[in-house]
Amino acid sequence: FQAAELRHNAQEWGVDLQRLFGKTWKGEVGLGYLRQGIWIDQEISKFLSFAVLGPKAKIHPHYPLACRLNTLALRVPEMNPQGRAEACDDLTLAWDFFSPWAGEIEEHLFHTRFHKESQFFLEVCAQVPAALGRRFKNFQIEGYLDFAGQKEFRYLKA
Repeated sequence: FQAAELRHNAQEWGVDLQRLFGKTWKGEVGLGYLRQGIWIDQEISKFLSFAVLGPKAKIHPHYPLACRLNTLALRVPEMNPQGRAEACDDLTLAWDFFSPWAGEIEEHLFHTRFHKESQFFLEVCAQVPAALGRRFKNFQIEGYLDFAGQKEFRYLKA
């Protein structure tokens, strides 16, 4: 699959992303300077990641599969040539599996918050291909304090 297309001509250049999700903008809350947007991207990220890792995974606040700019993104834990190549394979598997479900996932999360016990979530989890789950089973996040006492997170290799 090709998730992005490079655009380059005399007037402009850029990248066009293939969108997996249509509308992740829900609305706004607050008044004046305190107005904030409501997006369901985080809920979609939770849904996708927990569907692959299983509901008992402890990965907050980092999710290996994420909804970014209305498309599917993947966190690449190892930034070496082999890690990036494996991430491309992982993303292709995830894209192929979640593409048919994207509209239903978006519609479900637009009206309700993500719950690991929801019937729809369990239905999707039951159909996740073993190859996709196997690639992400060792994804773990560890919290620690940095030199300034601020909480940071790192990916743990299992």
